[in-house]
Amino acid sequence: MVSDVAVALCRNSSVSKPVRDEMIVTEAVISNGARQIIETAIKNINKVKHQQQQIQAAVLEEKKQQQLKKIAETANIGEKKWTLEDLLEHLEPIEWEMMDFPNLVLETLELDQEDLKRVPQTITEIEYYAFREVHAVSFNSNEQLTDADILGKLDNLQAVNMWGCGLTRVPESWAKLKKLSFLGLGNNPCLRDLTPIRQMTTLQYLDLGCCGLKSLPKELYHLTQLVVLALGGNAGIVIDESLSRFSKLKRLALNDCELEQVPSSVYTLSTLRHLHLDNNSLVSFTQDVLRLKDLVQLTVTGNPELNFPKLLSRMENIRQIVVDDDFNIARTSFSIRQKFKHSSQVQNAYGSIPLAPV
Repeated sequence: MVSDVAVALCRNSSVSKPVRDEMIVTEAVISNGARQIIETAIKNINKVKHQQQQIQAAVLEEKKQQQLKKIAETANIGEKKWTLEDLLEHLEPIEWEMMDFPNLVLETLELDQEDLKRVPQTITEIEYYAFREVHAVSFNSNEQLTDADILGKLDNLQAVNMWGCGLTRVPESWAKLKKLSFLGLGNNPCLRDLTPIRQMTTLQYLDLGCCGLKSLPKELYHLTQLVVLALGGNAGIVIDESLSRFSKLKRLALNDCELEQVPSSVYTLSTLRHLHLDNNSLVSFTQDVLRLKDLVQLTVTGNPELNFPKLLSRMENIRQIVVDDDFNIARTSFSIRQKFKHSSQVQNAYGSIPLAPV
C-alpha cells in the first residue's frame, strides 16, 4: 500500500518520472515493513494475553484447591489426632490365620472401629522414628474412611484389610506396594475405581465382596497369582469366561450373588479346593463339576431347591458338602451321604474369608 504523501508527490509535475517511480517503490517497501512489524506486535500481544489467561487459570485452580483443603480441614474438625505414641499402642505382632496359606505373624497396626475418616498421616513415622516395620494394617468398620493414600508409602506392607469402609477408589499410590499379598476391600459399596490393582501382580488374596460389582473387573486380569478370590455379596454379578484366567485359585466365594446356575467358567478351575455358593438360587450341578478334581469343600447353604446328583460321589477328594441345618441328609444318595455336614457342625466354613487377624 502507498501512502497519500507519496501519491501527492508523484502527481507533482516538477518531479521527474524516474524519481516518482523510485519514491513509489521505496514507500511500498516501507509500508510492507511496517505491516510486518504490526503483525508481529499483534502476535506478541496475543501470546501475552494467552500467557495471562494461563496464569489466571492457575491462580483460580490454586484458590480452588485451597478452598477444598479448608473444607477438608473443617470436615476433620473433632477427629482424633493420632500421634506416633498413639499408633504404637495399636501396633503389635499378630498371627493372621489363613486356611489356604501358612499362618503368618505380621507386625500389625489395628485400628478397627475408630471412626476414622482417613488413615493417620503419622503412620509413616513408625518406621522412621520407632524403627519398626509395618507389615499389615487393619482398618475394618471405619465407615467414613475415604482417604488411604498414605499407605502407598509403607514399602513393607504385606496385608491391607479395610472391610466396611467408605472407599470410592483404590489409591494410585498403592500400585507401589510390591510386597502386598493380601488385600481385603469387602463391603465398600461405593468402590468404583480399581485401576491400581492391575499393577498388584503379587496379590494372592483379594476380597471384593459386597462392592456392588456387576461383572468381573478387567483390572483383575493381570492377577494370575491369586489363590483366594472373594466376590460374595455382589448381587446380580455376571461371571464370564474371564474367570478361567485364575488358574491357581484354591478358594472362590460366590455366595449371595443371585446365581441360578453355577457359571461354566467355575468348572475350569482345576486347582479349586473350596467353593462357596451359599444363598443363591441354584437347583443342580452339571456333569462338569467332575472337572473340579481337587475340590475338598463345597458350601451351599441357602439354596433350598438344590438337588445333589449321584455323580458327586465320583469326586473322590471332596470331604465336606455344607448344607442348611434343616436339610434332610437322609434323602441324598447313600454313596455321598457321609460327606454332608450341617452348617452348625462346621466351625468356620469360609476359612480365610473374610481376611482377619486371629
